[in-house]
Amino acid sequence: GGAARPPVELHADVITPAEEDALAAEADRYLRARRYEAGHFDGVIRHYRELQRPLRSWSSASRSLFDRVASLAALPSGAELLPVHVLDLEAHGEISRHVDHVEYSGESIVGLSLLSHAVMLLQHEADPAAAFDLLLPRRSLYVLRGEARYRWAHSLPLQPSFEGQSLPPKSRRISVVLRDRPPNEVPREV
Repeated sequence: GGAARPPVELHADVITPAEEDALAAEADRYLRARRYEAGHFDGVIRHYRELQRPLRSWSSASRSLFDRVASLAALPSGAELLPVHVLDLEAHGEISRHVDHVEYSGESIVGLSLLSHAVMLLQHEADPAAAFDLLLPRRSLYVLRGEARYRWAHSLPLQPSFEGQSLPPKSRRISVVLRDRPPNEVPREV
């Protein structure tokens, strides 16, 4: 394909193993009452559970970690964040190829990978042959914004490989996602 590599940021080891354990345990407390679903209403996500939780309702340690992550991701100072999105994929869970809906967040998607590695496959919407693997190590942070968010579809395949090489099987993975508010959206409680 002729499309250039998507402008995606990846930061390794942005949190410590102890911070990962604490954040995963807190997310588990909030997810406890939810069952794993076989499929999402739009067919994009399989074998998952999820929730959105207002920022103010997380522990002070987690809020501090989210502030640090937002700063590292270069979210504009004072950017209004939507509720924190927690997506828990079972080991056999996957996310099919999709482009994020513009109306569900603003310029940036900032994802923190907990408990397992994953591979994000990015494919250009106008030239699907232009495809790139992005290895998301455990405790890493990825940032999709601009063209990477709206012109590139992304997926997390069930059987990940990275640049043609097989990887160890993935395990359960929690993604903690921060998103800024879309322009012209009426503010909600965060």
